[in-house]
This record gives sequence, C-alpha cells and structure tokens, in this order.
Amino acid sequence: MTENWNRAISHVTGDFVTFIGDDDAFLPSGVRLLERVSEQGHQAIAYNPRATYFWSDFPNPAKAGTVILSDPPTTLEAIVVDTRQEASRMLRYARSEPQPGIYHGIVARSVLDNISLRFGQVFRTVAPDTYLVGLLNGMIENHLVLPVSLSIHGKSGHSNSGRILNRRDHAHREEYGISGASWHPVIPPVNTVEAHVGDSLLRAYLDLEERDLLEEFFSHFLGGVYAQSLLRNPEKSLRVIAHFLVEAKPISNGLVNPRFVASVFSMIRRRLWARAKELSSRGDIGSDLKMKPCSSLAEAISIAEHHQMSFFFERQASITVAFLSDL
Repeated sequence: MTENWNRAISHVTGDFVTFIGDDDAFLPSGVRLLERVSEQGHQAIAYNPRATYFWSDFPNPAKAGTVILSDPPTTLEAIVVDTRQEASRMLRYARSEPQPGIYHGIVARSVLDNISLRFGQVFRTVAPDTYLVGLLNGMIENHLVLPVSLSIHGKSGHSNSGRILNRRDHAHREEYGISGASWHPVIPPVNTVEAHVGDSLLRAYLDLEERDLLEEFFSHFLGGVYAQSLLRNPEKSLRVIAHFLVEAKPISNGLVNPRFVASVFSMIRRRLWARAKELSSRGDIGSDLKMKPCSSLAEAISIAEHHQMSFFFERQASITVAFLSDL
C-alpha cells in the first residue's frame, strides 16, 4: 500500500491531493465545496468524516449494513488553526481540531513535492497516512478546518479496520515482510491501531528531528499507546509490560520518568471509564450519533448528504447555508 501511494503521488498533476479507500466515497457537495476552498491557497484542509458506512461484510454484526451519522460541530464556520498547537493537543490526548492529512483530507501538491525532495519519497511506514500527518505537524504553520464533511468513511471486512477487528494482519504488513512486530523499539510489539499510529508518528518526528514534538510524544502519547496495548491484548500483558520496562525505559539511571508512567496509568483509567460507560449504555451509540439501516454505499451517500444539509438549515447557519445552497 505504501509503495502504491508513492507511485500514485508521482503521477499527480493537480494542485491538491486527497486519498480515500475503495470502500469510501466523496459526497457530491464535498467535491464542489473543495473546488471553492482550494482557491484560497491553504497548504492543507482538514475535516472529520461525519458519516461512516459499515458494509454488509463488516465483522461486527451489530453495525454491518448500517450508516452512523454524527452532527457537525456547533461552530459552523471554517477556521484556520495553528498546526503545531493542534499536534501538541493531540499528543496530550486533549481535545483538538482534525489533523492535516491526505486520507480524508486535502494537501497541496507543493507541500508533497517539498517532502519528496527532502526525503526522497512522501510516504513511509506501515501506516503511510499517519506518517504524513506527523510530517505535516512539523512542516506547515497552519491548516484550514472545515465544519462540513466532504466524504464518507467506509468500513468493510477487507479494510484495515475490519482486518484488525478480526485479529488479522494489517494489510500493509506483508509489504514490509512483517510476520510478528517490527515497530520502532519503543513501540509495544502488538498489532493494534495505536501501535500503528504510534510507530508512524514517531518515525515522522524522528525524520524531521523535531525535538519538541518528540518530547510531547515520549512524555504523553507513548503512554497511551502502551495503555491501549494492555487493554486490547490482556493475554499479552506480560509481554507488553516486559517491553515497557526494557525498551520504553520508564526507569533511567535508577529514576522513574514520572510523566511517562503517569500517562500510562491515566490512559488505562480513562479507557476503562469509557468502557464502563459504553457497557452501561447497553449498546447506545451516543446522543450525538444516529444509526440507520443502509444497504449500499450509494444509499449511504444520499443519507449523509440529506443529514448534513438538514442540520445546517435547521440551525439557520446563514453564511454556511448560503454557501452550500449555491453548490
């Protein structure tokens, strides 16, 4: 996959680039909106896909054949945010705006060309989209965040999310000849989303030699990677803990790194609390989410378009409504 992405980038001729998967889709209004905002000259444009379509073969029967919708944010205006500041919030697990990226996001080709010139290629690691997020964290000053969704995120049985849920190898691991785990030495040797994300962000920050981002990563984010690895793989807890003590080095020169250790236990507590709330809700998907039966991606597109437009009109977001009405 990473090799294919690099090959695809080498053939790009337009000014802005986005990637989506074969089980995803762009909303018709999203394409027209992108044509307008791209004229403003931003280096990256981010948004949160607010519709997720679960294909009929998705491993979770409760979600298969449904579309889950979330409402847009209360602030119904596009905003320009400080990229490094939002990266710091993300690494601290604080509430942050969407990160700049190319997967369900838009990046100027000029930025990608600069990356290619500096590193010889745009994408690396098992999670190429996350690796690029890490590079953008340190290479651009700001990015535009849209309150609307431009695409639908699809989840199917053959997608990476479906494979990981089934405890099958991540689709790109074969490309790297990975039979077990081959992360950076400080990343726990387990096949979790957090390990993929942690490894790719870390390698991007190391490539950039970004000391501030690396400090945030080791002091805060890495603890969450270990916490999630323990919670998702209790049968491998001894292996994860041993790796934590030997490779992550929470103890150095006889002293414990308090922020790192505290972040591990803090994330375990937060995840357990979230899990308890999920169980107590008895399957409720959340007050801000709506689940609807859906038999095809085309139907999901129609549902998502109607939901998004209705939300804005109901709240009389005059500026955004006028903008969208012209699309």
